[in-house]
Amino acid sequence: MYPNKVTLDLNNYFDGHHFYPHVGDQIAARILKGPHVPNSAFGVYVTDATIDAHLKEVEQLAKQLAP
Repeated sequence: MYPNKVTLDLNNYFDGHHFYPHVGDQIAARILKGPHVPNSAFGVYVTDATIDAHLKEVEQLAKQLAP
């Protein structure tokens, strides 16, 4: 999980750890589209080659959201 339009919308969760079925459907649909979805605001494919850059980006996003 990283900050994005789905994870930041608390209406997508019925408690602190579980999302509603419609969110699971969105996750499954995004996975099935594969790694190359242009202009996707949701879902990131992470590989050995991209993990370090991805973690840095998540850290930066989290800092922006911190009070």
